[in-house]
Amino acid sequence: MVKGTLYTLRRKCAKPSCRCARGRRHETLVLTATISGKTRLWTIPKDRNEELRRLTEHYRQFRKARSDFLKDCAQHQTQMLRLIDGIEKLRRVEP
Repeated sequence: MVKGTLYTLRRKCAKPSCRCARGRRHETLVLTATISGKTRLWTIPKDRNEELRRLTEHYRQFRKARSDFLKDCAQHQTQMLRLIDGIEKLRRVEP
């Protein structure tokens, strides 16, 4: 898994005679991620494009599953507490 998002960055250079000055901007594949509160950007070589798309998709799927799991736990929290309290009551003995 790789934390982050891949996207195509389109930008202009400073050359007035370049194609980007007429509208066709330069394209670069980049990976962006927030690490320690700062957004980082990495240029990705074309030969790693598909690999990183797959790995970032795995990360998104993992985070969604994590979120769904936590929501499910929250919905059943009362039931779980009742079960735990019941176990305690059955196992507890008087001193």
